[in-house]
Amino acid sequence: MVQSRCSGDLHSFGNNWHSADARCSMAMMIYEVLPLFTDTVYMEASGEGYRGMRAVANVIINRAERRKKSIKYVCLRPWQFSVWNRASDPNRRRLMETDLRKPKYRECMRACLAAFDKDETKGADHYYATSIDPPKWTARMTRTITIGRHRFFRS
Repeated sequence: MVQSRCSGDLHSFGNNWHSADARCSMAMMIYEVLPLFTDTVYMEASGEGYRGMRAVANVIINRAERRKKSIKYVCLRPWQFSVWNRASDPNRRRLMETDLRKPKYRECMRACLAAFDKDETKGADHYYATSIDPPKWTARMTRTITIGRHRFFRS
């Protein structure tokens, strides 16, 4: 286990990413969370292009920031992302068989990192695939944008 000398958390720095503490905190977050973050986005949006994967990553970041929770918490929260819901989920097997050197996986990782710099979902913290009927929760949210085969909403 790597011991961190960093103080504070990501939420306490706002836009002040120039301080040593902020850079150290971001580096530790990437080391500790990027694999889970990338796996989640890859399973949710690997059929989309780079922009669609970044948009799903934006939703995860926006949820974490609004709820003052970690990215790990948001990704693993029950019934949010199907790949983590049950071991029998077909996407779980697909994930375990994914070669992490695969260009699409690396593209997804880049999209996750880029999501920290740009949010083109207009603050969305929910989305659904256009291949299904709109979930009931969409009635009480503001639709922000459609990117690829996903519709994005802000609560």
